[in-house]
Amino acid sequence: MKEIFSKKEKYILLTLGFFAVLVCSLAFVSAPSGALEIHFLNIGQGDAIFINTPSKRQVLIDGGRPDSPILEKISQNMPFYDRDIDLVVATHMDADHMGGLISVLENFKIGGILVSTTKSNTDLSARFWELIEEKDVPIYVVRAGDIFVLDKDVEMLIVSPTEQFIDTSGDNDLSVVVKLTYKDDSFLLTGDIEKHAEYALATGNVNLKSDVLKVAHHGSNTSTVQYFLNKVDPDLAVIQVGENRYGHPHPAVLERISAAGAKILRNDLNGDISLYSYGDSF
Repeated sequence: MKEIFSKKEKYILLTLGFFAVLVCSLAFVSAPSGALEIHFLNIGQGDAIFINTPSKRQVLIDGGRPDSPILEKISQNMPFYDRDIDLVVATHMDADHMGGLISVLENFKIGGILVSTTKSNTDLSARFWELIEEKDVPIYVVRAGDIFVLDKDVEMLIVSPTEQFIDTSGDNDLSVVVKLTYKDDSFLLTGDIEKHAEYALATGNVNLKSDVLKVAHHGSNTSTVQYFLNKVDPDLAVIQVGENRYGHPHPAVLERISAAGAKILRNDLNGDISLYSYGDSF
């Protein structure tokens, strides 16, 4: 039987076929899904939240500890060829939140960084600011009321810190607190705020009602007070927590959340927690 193609022609066709599949795969990976993706990354005892908007603009909120697997986790949610992150939020300067951002700064081009303060009081935070200066990354010091439009129908409202906590509070209550909304869906991402900041928010003029609550301070009993929880009234509560010696999450916090009727998901029990919102998911 006569061969239709020579060996050389077969090789060329197979090569072209491989590249066609590769191009289609890349197009599929990079194509907007239409969903707002929020990935609560399992990076141990710490916080790291990776957000992909419907048109694939990327936001990283915190990065866990310096030894966290943040780069590996990011690579699972971004195409391998993409080395840009549009926006990074460092909620505060605790090592279990901003430590991993150092490796992110070293390996990615960052469009801008949101912070609540530019003070540096540790060697780790000093390195953080040094890298920002080296890479010439724009810095935005945010306050309650600031709004960032991330995509069509996707907004990020800064609800804390308020001026009353500047220069009068510890790092935890200086956390950048974000209310993320996509059409009718809302997510309250709280950093490590404690009861004083929670009461200030709950008695303020901001609408805290949210479908999803990222539980503050890894489920510590210093946070998630009942009055604040009542105001948020979430359907789902996500606790970013790993193996720790602090007793996080505290049984009283778990009890309060369950009594409020919210489902609880935890990184230490559930691994990476990925939510996909089409604007009417809850």
